[in-house]
Amino acid sequence: FSENANTTLYAVWEKEKAVYTITYDANGGTNKPENQTKQEGISITLSNVIPTREGYKFLGWSTNSSATTATYFANGEFSENANTTLYAVWEKEKAIYTITYDVNGGTNKPENQTKQEGISIKLSSVIPTRKGYKFLGWSTNKNATTATYAANATFSEDGNITLYAVWEKEKSTTNEINNTTGSDITNTITNIVSNVITNTTGNVVSNTIKNDIENNTIKNDIENNTIKNDVSENNIVDDNTVEDDSSDKNIIDDNTIDGNSAISGKDNEVKNKVEKNAVTANNPDNTKSKTALPKAGMNTLKSVIILVVIISLIFGFKYKSTKLS
Repeated sequence: FSENANTTLYAVWEKEKAVYTITYDANGGTNKPENQTKQEGISITLSNVIPTREGYKFLGWSTNSSATTATYFANGEFSENANTTLYAVWEKEKAIYTITYDVNGGTNKPENQTKQEGISIKLSSVIPTRKGYKFLGWSTNKNATTATYAANATFSEDGNITLYAVWEKEKSTTNEINNTTGSDITNTITNIVSNVITNTTGNVVSNTIKNDIENNTIKNDIENNTIKNDVSENNIVDDNTVEDDSSDKNIIDDNTIDGNSAISGKDNEVKNKVEKNAVTANNPDNTKSKTALPKAGMNTLKSVIILVVIISLIFGFKYKSTKLS
């Protein structure tokens, strides 16, 4: 000091730079960074240590523990002059879920899929197959009879899930015909054939014999005394009877005339002339032909064959139609 005078010396002060503490709070996570200090007015770089939390993504730091967006970031600049607690800001990660396909007795199973939480995806377009069944879609219920999800449909459920194929048993063409028309076919064919045989054969035989009688084939024999005049009734009965118009019974060789009169006189002549399926008169022009019934039988057979063919065509067409549908 070299001044030659009374002198007062005043202390000169410089304010020291404050030192502040930066405290890190992982806010439910782990791997918290070490706390830091900073001097007033001097910026620092925040820690580059990243905390972790299962199921969450670290977004950064905030002075608000409930923040959903970050104010400061790891390895970022921090210039605040104050003691500060920085809270980790977390975002819940979108869960990854697995969609598992179960073809439930079928084949051609689609590949399993994954989806993120909150994000919809399209289900597989692959269609499983099962012999004798129709694929309806998918359900979470293995025993479902109706589908909840279709192939290639939008799927938005969150969670691991198994989708089961829903099947509907196809209608069997064979079983359908057997179940719905089996007995009917038998009854129909039986009734038609029976009626055809009865009506065709019966009417042909009846009408043939009736016409012969009306044409005096037998009448002439009676008038010619081939059969004696003591015939009390003109009907041939028992084994030699045409009972009614629907009957197809044949005239055979018992040689008996219904009533009280027996064949006499020319017994041998009549006997020789009465044969199975025919009555032969003395008059060659008035003859009951042996070919009458066989001819009627041929006509009947033809009718039956035609009907069977028609029925076969009808049910064949129905079978094809059912199968195509």
